[in-house]
Amino acid sequence: MCYLRTLTETVTVLDMNTSTSHTDDDLLTVSDVAEMLHASRATVFRILRAGTLPSIKVGKSRLVRRGTLHRFIRAQESAA
Repeated sequence: MCYLRTLTETVTVLDMNTSTSHTDDDLLTVSDVAEMLHASRATVFRILRAGTLPSIKVGKSRLVRRGTLHRFIRAQESAA
């Protein structure tokens, strides 16, 4: 997909523009992931259901580790 290069740059810019320090272990909500991927929540849920992007369930919420999301993006780039 052509937009993934821009997507990685966007994620990097989002990471650099925040005042707090991020680690690969940070947990992101589906809404956070959707915003970072420039996708809808429904699309993120489809990706999670397919098992392409691992997540954990806490109560009724699905959470994705920041490092897992970055690896997913890199994998999508190399597959394109």
